[in-house]
Amino acid sequence: GYDHRCVALIFPLASVIHSWLNYCDCFQYYLKKMVGGFRNRTSHFIHFVDPRAMDVNFIPMHQSDDLQNLRHMRLLPWHFSDRIQRPRPAVSVRRSQVLLPEMTPLLVHWAGVKNRTRIMRHYLIRRFRVTP
Repeated sequence: GYDHRCVALIFPLASVIHSWLNYCDCFQYYLKKMVGGFRNRTSHFIHFVDPRAMDVNFIPMHQSDDLQNLRHMRLLPWHFSDRIQRPRPAVSVRRSQVLLPEMTPLLVHWAGVKNRTRIMRHYLIRRFRVTP
């Protein structure tokens, strides 16, 4: 079993320098040793979720910092018709063709999002058909 030897690396050293990199390296080493490498982890007690299949700890953001648009946050599907710049006329694209699929996170961190109550309500209604 694991003897918590990496925990000591979280606390500051005598020089008051945190050794976060050393802690992460230690944690990853023992994780791989005990349950396997990334995407190959197995355990009788824990089910590992592939972060490429499901974002467990989602923080909505977008390059344009538009945190009022659920599609820009990838919480709703993004269609070609929703692009900021339209495709060239020579390219034929159906309006319903999906450009980016939506994320389906277990948790969404709404802290720091303006009008978060309105956006959260809109997300639940549009994504999960929850009635207000």
